Amino acid sequence: MYEVVIILFLVIHLVYFIYAKRTLDDSEDAKDFLYILGSPVIKHLSFDKVKSLLTNQELEKLTKIYRPMHFKQGVCRYQGNRIGLVLVVLFLGGLFALAIGNDHETSREMNPVIERPSFDQDPVEYDLNYKIEDEESLVGRLPVRVEPKLPERKVAVELLKARFSELEPLMLKGMNPNDVYEDLHLPKKPFGEEVTVRYTSLTTDYLSHEGVLKRDNMEEATPYDVSLLVDLSLGEVTMPYVYDFRIILKEMNAVDFAEAIEDHVVKTDDRIILPKTTGKNGIPIRWSTQEVGVSGYRIYLVAVLMAILFYVLKKGDLDKALIARKDEILYDFPTVVNKLTMLINAGMTFSHAWQKIVVDHQQHKIAKGILYEEMMLVRQDIKNGIPEIEALENFGKRTQCKEIIRFVAVITQNLKRGSQSMTIALKQLSREAWTIRTTTARRLGEKASTKLLLPMGISLITVLIIVMVPTFMAMKL
Repeated sequence: MYEVVIILFLVIHLVYFIYAKRTLDDSEDAKDFLYILGSPVIKHLSFDKVKSLLTNQELEKLTKIYRPMHFKQGVCRYQGNRIGLVLVVLFLGGLFALAIGNDHETSREMNPVIERPSFDQDPVEYDLNYKIEDEESLVGRLPVRVEPKLPERKVAVELLKARFSELEPLMLKGMNPNDVYEDLHLPKKPFGEEVTVRYTSLTTDYLSHEGVLKRDNMEEATPYDVSLLVDLSLGEVTMPYVYDFRIILKEMNAVDFAEAIEDHVVKTDDRIILPKTTGKNGIPIRWSTQEVGVSGYRIYLVAVLMAILFYVLKKGDLDKALIARKDEILYDFPTVVNKLTMLINAGMTFSHAWQKIVVDHQQHKIAKGILYEEMMLVRQDIKNGIPEIEALENFGKRTQCKEIIRFVAVITQNLKRGSQSMTIALKQLSREAWTIRTTTARRLGEKASTKLLLPMGISLITVLIIVMVPTFMAMKL
């Protein structure tokens, strides 16, 4: 059922992607993968609803990045990219969850002999897997608690004197004394901590001191009489008693052995001995520890949390976009100032020089950038009746660059006063702008070199692995 749900979930994602691809308009960018995924959701929401999902800080940054005529498109693209990123993370999480599976667990094969911890350590509990390598490969689990060793300087003294008649049912576990067919259960502390119990088999050919039947020495359906000496000690008082049993083995297949596998675990003072085979049948048993792995549900829960995290962190793209916008404006700023200076020196007025730069950009595509688009918007504002000085001041506010704001202040001051020193001021601004451009280029170069450190480090690790692995393999040989 789990796999069906995950596969259905992935199929829905694939169908949704195909649907999203077909709903794109011709004017939309078909190469923006994240926007393709998020566009159906955006198109089914009103623009006011899309804006309501953004914070005031995000809207303010988007206002700075996009011009009014492109603001709606920019908001939809930004939010569509965020939604697309969430869907990608959820899809990858579902894919990984399907690969992992539900309640995925790992196991490590272990030695069937478990050493007890030292006396000053706590008991250790194992959740073991067993696999009986029969034709049907029977598997199961067995919890084993390994108690610590008794200190050698002390004799394990158990308390509470008990009657021997109370011990017999514990050893037989419901079997008849004259019809014993399973290993005896010989508890070490059946009556408390003060009483010490010692078991000694008087018939070691058929019964070990641990109560394990020696099936290899016996035939099925044949009775064998055995005796077990039990010494109960309380302080310095020791009371012996001999139990007589009759063993009649029954045929035990792998299924019966699996049901009674706990009875075949031998516990001594120093160690726990797990059965290696199913007794007389000789079917091998493999033991391994039970280790909890990662379930598919947990993987997908992590994917959901990561999707939410990426949705929130996507806000950082706005800050990066603002920085990139400012860098692009500053990169084109010296060229624009130089052109204005040259045209004004050639006898043009500032308005005509500005207009010529804009017209050249539109007709000849001499340059392409945000600064030229903002200059076109100034020209459009002037055509629409906005005063030239006001249009220039709005231009400075939109760019949010102190260099542009200072440039606008110098221009508007000269336009208001009719000063003839505009050329000198523009030359000074041009020198400063080129200095800023050089500094920006150097900063971007250093940033690019820093980004190369990670790939270089990965390449170095790869080279080390390629060189060292054959060396270690040769040393092992």
